[in-house]
Amino acid sequence: MPDAPFLQRFDDCFGSPDPAVRETATRLAEATGQALASLVATLYRGDEVNRAARPEWADDVWTHWATVRQVKLGGGLVSVRFGDVLARTAQAYLPELGVPDVQLELAGKGEWEFAIFPTDAQWYPILTLLINHFKSIYVLSDDFVVFTISSGDNEDD
Repeated sequence: MPDAPFLQRFDDCFGSPDPAVRETATRLAEATGQALASLVATLYRGDEVNRAARPEWADDVWTHWATVRQVKLGGGLVSVRFGDVLARTAQAYLPELGVPDVQLELAGKGEWEFAIFPTDAQWYPILTLLINHFKSIYVLSDDFVVFTISSGDNEDD
């Protein structure tokens, strides 16, 4: 199977006839799930030690993360069996970290996976349209934008 794409080859490890391969793939996904849960807990709880490590983040960023109750994962490695184990492990680990009410779930195919790659000249008009549609930007950097949809926003507009 040397010509198979990486994701397919990696996914095949979870169904390997070799127990050592299956166990290794599962342990890797579980460790990554625990790391993801730790990241979500860090953002959700906003402990002072973590705030001090991010002095460039305004208080409203931490306040926002404290209100997040659902995190959807999609694309890449979570699109294969690795994602199932990762999400299940992370969800089980969150209560141990003091985050019992955040739900992690895998996004459905095409549920939110989209990207645009505008030129510098196209960026401002596109960003303006997206801001007008989503009404809220969570993160804006030179490389990407993350928009938020509040429960009052109409996702069908």
